[in-house]
Amino acid sequence: PESSDSITNAIEKTQESSLSSNAVPTMVDTPTAVKQASVAMIPPPVREEVDATAKPKTLPRGEDYEAMLGQVSVLGENLSEKQIVDLYGFLRTPLRDFKDMDAPTVASLKNQVMDKLLEQQTLPADYSEEMIGLYRNRSNDRLLRNFAVQHLDRYASALAIRGGYDATSGDAVKIRSTMDAASRETESSIGGTALLGLERLSKLDSKIDRNAIATRAATCAANASTHLQTRIAAVQLCGEMQIKSSVSTLRALADDQSANTVLRLSA
Repeated sequence: PESSDSITNAIEKTQESSLSSNAVPTMVDTPTAVKQASVAMIPPPVREEVDATAKPKTLPRGEDYEAMLGQVSVLGENLSEKQIVDLYGFLRTPLRDFKDMDAPTVASLKNQVMDKLLEQQTLPADYSEEMIGLYRNRSNDRLLRNFAVQHLDRYASALAIRGGYDATSGDAVKIRSTMDAASRETESSIGGTALLGLERLSKLDSKIDRNAIATRAATCAANASTHLQTRIAAVQLCGEMQIKSSVSTLRALADDQSANTVLRLSA
């Protein structure tokens, strides 16, 4: 199946390169430039409350979950263009092609591949396009779409760290547009992920309206129908951005003993 072949092809090329230099494939380090990024630049994600640790009994070609993760872990930081294309194909492989695997497990595997692609010494071409495509494909489950939004945010930060983020580029325009659209998905945690990402991106990109972000955060914080994770993200932003119009909302949430504990603590 395509999902296994994509990973296997990339692994074989990495192993051939390692053998030729008498090296033993090991877990690779994150590039130095990314290591130096601040926590604010590349923050922890907002995720759905789902079990992404479920381990399927089998994988295509009889591989198990740990074996597949092991294959991903030894991917190097100088993958060839063909290997990167293979991994993009793996990311686009539909859930139905993964036998005996549930959506959170597949999303977890793909999340690891997204990470590896961002760890390349040279950021892969078309990375933002691939993440945007995964997010826009509504046939993908919410967790995978959420991961795509998270990595679009991380990609922009990685570009900035390496001095390659240009707010006037077509790439930046698409990133802004996608993050804005995702931040409106307040019925899931995707909205919170994107809202936090937009606020971070606004520090790099002057074309992003911070006042609009503040207004959206205040609205989400005050709306009880907003998805819990997105509402928590919005409440946190209200505090970080010191949005005065949300003060009464935050006080009310903090005093509401029936409210979610994390939501109250965030307020």
